[in-house]
Amino acid sequence: LVFVVMPANAWIQPSLLLLLLALHIVGSCRMIAYAGTTLLDGGKILLDGEHSLPRMAWAPAVTPGITQDEQGRLRNHALNLDGWGVGWFDRGPHHVRSAHAAVDARNETVAALEQAARTVSSTTVFGHVRASVGSRAAEVNSHPFVFGPILFMHNGALAGFAAFREQLRERLRPPIRELIRGQTDSEHLAALIAHHLTDFEHRRTFVPSELRAAVRAAVADVLELSDQALEHREPLGVPTHTRVCDARPSSKAHTPVCTRSNASSLNMLVSDGTTLVATRYRSSECEAPPSLYYKRAGMEGGLLFSSEPLDTSMPALASWRLLGKDMMASWSVGEGDMTCECLGLACAVTSMQLVADGDGDALINSESSNIK
Repeated sequence: LVFVVMPANAWIQPSLLLLLLALHIVGSCRMIAYAGTTLLDGGKILLDGEHSLPRMAWAPAVTPGITQDEQGRLRNHALNLDGWGVGWFDRGPHHVRSAHAAVDARNETVAALEQAARTVSSTTVFGHVRASVGSRAAEVNSHPFVFGPILFMHNGALAGFAAFREQLRERLRPPIRELIRGQTDSEHLAALIAHHLTDFEHRRTFVPSELRAAVRAAVADVLELSDQALEHREPLGVPTHTRVCDARPSSKAHTPVCTRSNASSLNMLVSDGTTLVATRYRSSECEAPPSLYYKRAGMEGGLLFSSEPLDTSMPALASWRLLGKDMMASWSVGEGDMTCECLGLACAVTSMQLVADGDGDALINSESSNIK
């Protein structure tokens, strides 16, 4: 949070005031998503884990695989009590949302969330608890968002959003702009993805490559608009396909050159009911995004993504893997396995070094990552 102390009679230039408004906390929430071929109970996914979605709203973070130094840079909010939501697919996307906390004063799951999660049975289930930054706690601002045929959740914030909000809206096709109901940067990010999906207004599903391309394009839009608003000029990385999905330390020294003092966190989960795309991204090469983990969903033939592992004890905890920085992963009914690609320089450098070093634990034996 930025506080500026000035004399009472001081005058601030409009451009400076706009920049000060743009510099806001990079917020963080918690989110869980399941995608598979088997119908699963929403309660099983969101409520029954040792470290469940309601627990993530208030309990200390569980972030295995992250060092003490990295933990301080992760931007995981301690409390996420500004709303909750459950999303699923049943001949289209649906959601139940609330502006209230997911837990009561005794940190017990509220009845409304319990009911919403337990009544869901779907091959795609989303859950979110929100930490409000830059917009009020309101049902319309709670995740997940139903945006036409897609469900969308976001963990993070768009740097400079207050300064480029109108420019972003001007880029959108009118039918997509009219779908925005709230004030959050997250919902506008969902609109950017929709804008980059061909014939979005008339389709119910998309091929996996279309969803991935739309997410890449939305990330590029955010970086361009943010850099213009905050007057950054840091070069962007070129998306690179990789067989390495996990976050792993590089065995070779790599010193990034970073100029962004205020960067965007773009952890996203987006689905059309047949494909799930996940990103863990921070627009500064020097800084870590919020955490995001994944695992095979037991014998159900699907995947779980979660801001923190749903298990806290071994051996179940060992099955969770931390998605690498600046990585985009996806799973679809048609493709079966998870595929990964880099969205930034930090991811690409680490992946290339791991491949060169022959890190067998990090490498995959096919073009798509095969989770074990």
